[in-house]
Formats: sequence, C-alpha cells, structure tokens
Amino acid sequence: MCELGPHETKDLVLVISTPMQASTGNLLAKLQIAHIADDDEPKTFVEKRVGPVIERRLVPIEKTLEVLLCGKLQNPVLMCLKSITNAVVRGATVIPIAAKLNETVQKFKIPFKAIHASTPETEFEFIFIKSVLPEACEGVEETLEHKQFVVFDCMTFFCLPAVLKVGPNAPALLSIQL
Repeated sequence: MCELGPHETKDLVLVISTPMQASTGNLLAKLQIAHIADDDEPKTFVEKRVGPVIERRLVPIEKTLEVLLCGKLQNPVLMCLKSITNAVVRGATVIPIAAKLNETVQKFKIPFKAIHASTPETEFEFIFIKSVLPEACEGVEETLEHKQFVVFDCMTFFCLPAVLKVGPNAPALLSIQL
C-alpha cells in the first residue's frame, strides 16, 4: 500500500508474474486505485426517512479509479547455440565445456540468441550456483552425479560481465572464466 499526500505524485512499477513454462500469454488485469479520506476531508450527508423520523449521518466521499490492463505478454526465451539435449535426464539442456587440467585460468565464449523474432533486445543476468552433494545410494559405489560433483566442486565459474544483452538478430557472447 502506498500513501500520498495532497499534490504528491508517485511512479509505480506493476509486475505481473506468469508461469515459467509459458513463453507467451494473454494478459488481463484490473488495477484499483482508491483514495482513503482523512477525518478533516469533506463529507456528504445521507438522509434516511422512515415514517416521521429523519435519520441523518455523515458519509465520507469515496474516490476510486479502476484501470484495465490488457495485452499480450511475451517472456524472452534464450537458446544457447552450443547446447545439447540430454534425453536420459528428462530432456535437460546442457552446455558442454571442456576444461583442461593443470591450467589456472580458462576462458570460454558461449553464444546465446533469443528464440522469438519479435523479442526486443533484453538484458539477462547469469549466475552460477554450486551443486549440492547427491545422496549416497546403497549398493552403488559412486553415481555419475557424485563423480560430477567431485569434479566441479573444485571449480569456480565467473561471468564477465554478468549481464548480457541478447536479441533475436545476432547471437550475444557470454564470456565465462574458470
């Protein structure tokens, strides 16, 4: 809730969330803006007549404004041009990187492009999150996930810069440092 005094203005940013799976969708929302009257603001009289008795009471003046928002929402969807799909792991998309042993600093350039042609140039922020050690399974010495964790646990990835402008026309290169 936002409170404003007399002759004050305020810019508001309205964020409407959509499901992550949907890349496009129709948007319809109603925004209601109400003015809450103070005790010293003007009020109006309401009279109620029941037989010979007249009942009068003060009622505050309500000021409301309703705004209808409608349009089409298109979430920008990125595609890595070097990605591969792993059908074994429920169609997960993977970006293969070949790291060399015994090298201190390694740099990779990974191209990204917006899928929809009508997507304007959009800024994306890339963040790498360390994976969690998978639970041990009985009867299995080391699973593939456990071996991958051991390999990637000693590595740290950095994006320089972390924010990348991506558009539909030409691929944008994300520089990763290992």
